[in-house]
Amino acid sequence: WSLPPGLGVQAFLNGPGGQQLILPLPSGYQSGWAQGINDAGVVVGSVAVGGFPEFGVPAAWWPDGLGGYDVELLDLLPGFSQGVAYDVNNRGDIVGVSILSGFQGGPSTWFNAPGGPLNIALLGAPASPKQVNDGGIVVGISGDLFDLDTLTSTPLPAFTGSFSGFQGWAINDVGEVAGKGFHGSLVSASSWSVTEGWDSHSQLFSSSASVQAFDINDAGVVVLEAPTPAVA
Repeated sequence: WSLPPGLGVQAFLNGPGGQQLILPLPSGYQSGWAQGINDAGVVVGSVAVGGFPEFGVPAAWWPDGLGGYDVELLDLLPGFSQGVAYDVNNRGDIVGVSILSGFQGGPSTWFNAPGGPLNIALLGAPASPKQVNDGGIVVGISGDLFDLDTLTSTPLPAFTGSFSGFQGWAINDVGEVAGKGFHGSLVSASSWSVTEGWDSHSQLFSSSASVQAFDINDAGVVVLEAPTPAVA
């Protein structure tokens, strides 16, 4: 998201040429937040009538074939008035959260499940699902992995070394995950891979430090944020 002069928070894309494209808003809406994108260019996030899209409603932007985008509001779980779509995979599954007005957080939601929005939190999905891979496996900031095809959960790999917990932010198509590792009272930018197991990509910091991994590709390359010095 960005803050263009004279406007509220706006969802945007940067293409290969570096040109910023502000994504359109539905009529009457003032702000937008882009959270995920798939290989077809479908973007998901949220939009709001006010200036804070994190307290808005889930939305998807679809390429219009002319270099622009059309915006669509996504259906919420019954009884909920707010929500955010966090990710969309290459087969089009959209996951995020539905939120009661005035609250931060809510049940994990598969917005375009067959038959309409599905409360996957009730089925064992992780809280605040941040990413879904092309196999339909969801990772979130707390809890197990969740399979949209079978509607079942699978525990994270057993922790080793100093690892005592994990907050998931990304999952690749191999099933490897990245996010924030917990080491007692300390944290690190971390991942689990088939070849390396649980691994810290930063030094260990206090729990108040801004440190975590945000993404992992199918080659196991991790993108992270950490205070200096960043590399373990």
